[in-house]
Amino acid sequence: MLDKLTRDQFAPLVGETFRLRLNEAEWVDVVLHDVQSLGARPADGWGREHNARTEPFSVVFRVPRELALPQMMFELSHATMGELPGLFLVPVAMDGNGRYYEAVFN
Repeated sequence: MLDKLTRDQFAPLVGETFRLRLNEAEWVDVVLHDVQSLGARPADGWGREHNARTEPFSVVFRVPRELALPQMMFELSHATMGELPGLFLVPVAMDGNGRYYEAVFN
């Protein structure tokens, strides 16, 4: 499922709320803060031989400042995208608005 996602699917959803599963019974609202292209893979590089996605990208979610999440895989859900299981989130920044976690798709 995750290998089929593209930057263009996430880009229009910047500013929208996703749900992030903390445990079996608890979810928290997070906001899609940013979507960035990471540039195309070289035509003759590893990606072509192994059928990797042609446009790697990253997404950044903002979570409430008081919630410090570990770097790990999480399940997210969105009203139109549905379930996004196994999304590896890494903490990348913090400011007065919250903490920011990035997932890279490559």
